[in-house]
Amino acid sequence: MSFRQCAVAAIAVSASISNIAHAQLHLDVWAVDPLVKVFPDSPPAKGEAPAEVAAGEHASLQVVVRCPVLVRSLKADVDDLVLEGTAGKALKARSVRFVGYVPVDAAIPKPPADRLRVAPAFFPDPLLEKSETNVSPGAAQPIWITIPVPLDASPGLYRGQISVSAKTDQGAFSAAFPLAVRSSWTSRVSG
Repeated sequence: MSFRQCAVAAIAVSASISNIAHAQLHLDVWAVDPLVKVFPDSPPAKGEAPAEVAAGEHASLQVVVRCPVLVRSLKADVDDLVLEGTAGKALKARSVRFVGYVPVDAAIPKPPADRLRVAPAFFPDPLLEKSETNVSPGAAQPIWITIPVPLDASPGLYRGQISVSAKTDQGAFSAAFPLAVRSSWTSRVSG
């Protein structure tokens, strides 16, 4: 028998729900499991949104931003996630994209029992390849983050942050929220 090592990363947005009071501005930020569809009217979720990924694969996570007023030029950026206790080992986010919505006008003739919404409605679907987006007042805007975990990732806790910034009629805002990735080793028997 031989053993192969495999890195497993658990990803969680440590600041799962954050409320920012910036002058008269209230901003909600929360983490959502990447398998959950976030609609414009989705309520904030509580708790962390962990995900697991094997070495050599990509971890995906969602962070959602909502503001009660029109948001212009929402931008998001993720710092390198650095392994605790080291100065150089890091995971780099490959992409930070906004989730777009597509209108669905007609219902399908035989809907599945697990349908998420009844048409007409806007459904989250495309990952938009743009550096900023505008967000309607009160709408939830998911941000999709992809982090490659290399085959040789060292075990331990990687820490970084996502930074969001935008403009509103009440002024500009920027805020940062912690992200954490745990990478651990496990053994798998191969025949």
